[in-house]
Amino acid sequence: SSGINAEYGGLWADAAIEKILTKHGLVVINRPGSKPEEFIAGHEICSKHADSILIADEMITNDVSSSILRTLIARGSSIRYLTVDAVCDYIADNNLYKEE
Repeated sequence: SSGINAEYGGLWADAAIEKILTKHGLVVINRPGSKPEEFIAGHEICSKHADSILIADEMITNDVSSSILRTLIARGSSIRYLTVDAVCDYIADNNLYKEE
């Protein structure tokens, strides 16, 4: 299982969120207009693991979101130059986010 919950527009499934926050932690980039603190406080799993979530301010504006990348991949489009090569390679090597 990829951990993606397609039923909710490609958002991470609760079990995947729990696993990521328990085993690894998470860095959230705070973009203009976003309110990550409010989201974390209102999300049962995220609030439970709030100490494992680092919120970093966006230093350089980047309007490419992970949702956009997942959508492009699902459509068969390239994400090269929209994110670093290591991410592109990892996604391709692990056959992630492709429609089934």
